[in-house]
Amino acid sequence: SSSLTEAKEFVKRLRRQTDLCNMVKTVRALLNNNSTVTVLRSGLHAIFNEKSLDVTKDLFQEKFRNPKKRQKNIQLKC
Repeated sequence: SSSLTEAKEFVKRLRRQTDLCNMVKTVRALLNNNSTVTVLRSGLHAIFNEKSLDVTKDLFQEKFRNPKKRQKNIQLKC
Protein backbone atom coordinates (compact mmCIF):
# COMPACT_ATOMS: atom_id res chain seq x y z
CA SER A 1 0.00 0.00 0.00
CA SER A 2 2.70 2.50 0.96
CA SER A 3 4.82 1.45 -2.03
CA LEU A 4 1.92 2.16 -4.35
CA THR A 5 1.41 5.59 -2.76
CA GLU A 6 5.11 6.38 -3.08
CA ALA A 7 5.10 5.28 -6.72
CA LYS A 8 2.11 7.50 -7.48
CA GLU A 9 3.80 10.49 -5.82
CA PHE A 10 6.98 9.82 -7.78
CA VAL A 11 5.02 9.76 -11.05
CA LYS A 12 3.33 13.07 -10.14
CA ARG A 13 6.70 14.69 -9.40
CA LEU A 14 8.17 13.32 -12.62
CA ARG A 15 5.26 14.70 -14.68
CA ARG A 16 5.59 18.08 -12.97
CA GLN A 17 9.32 18.12 -13.69
CA THR A 18 8.72 17.21 -17.33
CA ASP A 19 6.12 19.98 -17.66
CA LEU A 20 8.55 22.51 -16.16
CA CYS A 21 11.34 21.39 -18.48
CA ASN A 22 9.08 21.76 -21.52
CA MET A 23 7.98 25.21 -20.36
CA VAL A 24 11.60 26.30 -19.92
CA LYS A 25 12.48 25.09 -23.41
CA THR A 26 9.57 27.03 -24.90
CA VAL A 27 10.33 30.23 -23.01
CA ARG A 28 14.04 29.99 -23.80
CA ALA A 29 13.25 29.66 -27.50
CA LEU A 30 10.95 32.69 -27.33
CA LEU A 31 13.43 34.84 -25.45
CA ASN A 32 16.25 33.98 -27.85
CA ASN A 33 14.19 35.42 -30.71
CA ASN A 34 14.72 39.20 -30.78
CA SER A 35 11.59 39.96 -32.78
CA THR A 36 9.43 38.01 -30.30
CA VAL A 37 11.00 39.84 -27.37
CA THR A 38 10.34 43.17 -29.10
CA VAL A 39 6.68 42.28 -29.60
CA LEU A 40 6.33 41.15 -25.97
CA ARG A 41 7.98 44.34 -24.68
CA SER A 42 5.82 46.60 -26.84
CA GLY A 43 2.71 44.77 -25.65
CA LEU A 44 3.77 45.22 -22.04
CA HIS A 45 4.45 48.92 -22.59
CA ALA A 46 1.03 49.28 -24.22
CA ILE A 47 -0.62 47.72 -21.18
CA PHE A 48 1.17 50.12 -18.83
CA ASN A 49 0.51 53.15 -21.07
CA GLU A 50 -3.21 52.39 -21.30
CA LYS A 51 -3.31 52.13 -17.52
CA SER A 52 -5.34 48.97 -17.84
CA LEU A 53 -2.88 47.56 -15.34
CA ASP A 54 -3.13 49.84 -12.35
CA VAL A 55 0.28 49.54 -10.75
CA THR A 56 0.85 52.61 -8.65
CA LYS A 57 4.15 54.08 -7.54
CA ASP A 58 3.55 53.17 -3.91
CA LEU A 59 3.63 49.52 -4.93
CA PHE A 60 7.35 49.88 -5.45
CA GLN A 61 8.09 51.99 -2.39
CA GLU A 62 9.58 50.79 0.86
CA LYS A 63 6.42 49.33 2.33
CA PHE A 64 6.78 46.46 -0.14
CA ARG A 65 10.37 45.48 0.52
CA ASN A 66 9.35 41.83 0.50
CA PRO A 67 9.40 40.71 -3.17
CA LYS A 68 6.78 38.00 -2.49
CA LYS A 69 4.30 40.59 -1.19
CA ARG A 70 5.00 42.85 -4.16
CA GLN A 71 4.51 39.97 -6.62
CA LYS A 72 1.28 38.91 -4.92
CA ASN A 73 -0.07 42.46 -5.05
CA ILE A 74 0.78 42.78 -8.76
CA GLN A 75 -0.93 39.45 -9.46
CA LEU A 76 -4.06 40.59 -7.63
CA LYS A 77 -4.13 43.82 -9.64
CA CYS A 78 -3.75 41.86 -12.88
